[in-house]
Amino acid sequence: MKNRAGRFLGEALLAGAMIAVLTGCGNSSSSPAPAGAIDLRGSWDMVAVAGGVNYPQTMHLTTEELSTGKFSGTDVGGGVDFTVTGSVSGTSATFVTTSGGYTSNAKSTVSGSGAALTMTGTFTDTNGASGTFTAKRTSG
Repeated sequence: MKNRAGRFLGEALLAGAMIAVLTGCGNSSSSPAPAGAIDLRGSWDMVAVAGGVNYPQTMHLTTEELSTGKFSGTDVGGGVDFTVTGSVSGTSATFVTTSGGYTSNAKSTVSGSGAALTMTGTFTDTNGASGTFTAKRTSG
């Protein structure tokens, strides 16, 4: 009886291991890697609207860690250069734009693919303004 029970246990373990290999369960090397972040690097034509006034600007996202979605760059608008830092996860991007004592916090949705990306979102800033913005990637 003892040998027979041991044989059944061994066969069960072998069958379980074969199922794990065939289905990829229990073998982390056969599981697909998580998808990377949307690549936002490039130049973006952006228009922010606050209080009924349009504020055109150009955002240049120069670095992005595709594994984490963290990005950075600059934003030029109204003759001022701003620093941009943020992150993207799925189709949601958040970023902070700063210059001197000014800070703007933005939340957006990214749509499209490849070079044809757009962002639409909202922002609030340290001047007490809030509004919306749209952006279209012009190069990437």
